[in-house]
Amino acid sequence: GALHTAFIVLSSSYTDCLKHEVMHVLGFDSHWRPSEKTHIRSVLAMRESPLRASDYTRWDVMAIRLLYNQRMNPGLPRQEGLELARELIAGGVQRASLLPKDAVQ
Repeated sequence: GALHTAFIVLSSSYTDCLKHEVMHVLGFDSHWRPSEKTHIRSVLAMRESPLRASDYTRWDVMAIRLLYNQRMNPGLPRQEGLELARELIAGGVQRASLLPKDAVQ
């Protein structure tokens, strides 16, 4: 269940997908499919989506911080993971950043 090595092969026609694919390597196995009421941009949105970001957004950074939080253990049941994510967000994980302030949209 552990990722030891990952390779990303991108055609020169799809260099805009690199950050999107890195999110998959980090463990996000699906794409961002917002509802009609949601206007949150993400590098995980489908390439054709108007919500596809060209760089990591605060939403993306928060998702990475949640997934890699030391309390978020592999194999955690979905409901427990969602409850923990809500608790971490309420505690301020959304304000933390992995990137310099000027790099986050």
